[in-house]
Amino acid sequence: MPATSAVNRSKTDKLPTRYLLERREEIIIGYWRKMFSKLQNRFTQESSHFLGVPILTKENWEKSLFAALLESVEITAMQRGVERWEP
Repeated sequence: MPATSAVNRSKTDKLPTRYLLERREEIIIGYWRKMFSKLQNRFTQESSHFLGVPILTKENWEKSLFAALLESVEITAMQRGVERWEP
């Protein structure tokens, strides 16, 4: 997602908090929809790989993909002990 240089420097290698991701859900999904409309094949391939199932065969793929994103960030933070970040 687009971010200013100052924001990128402040977060370094930290992962966003679950609360931050949940607050930004509609914005994130909005960017996904834009990417899907511009690069449908690539977005479909990468998202389907991440989900483990083709997104185009899933009803409400945005919610499924967002839930997978939340889970992935939580698991990564716990397994690797990564600090969390929120502006």
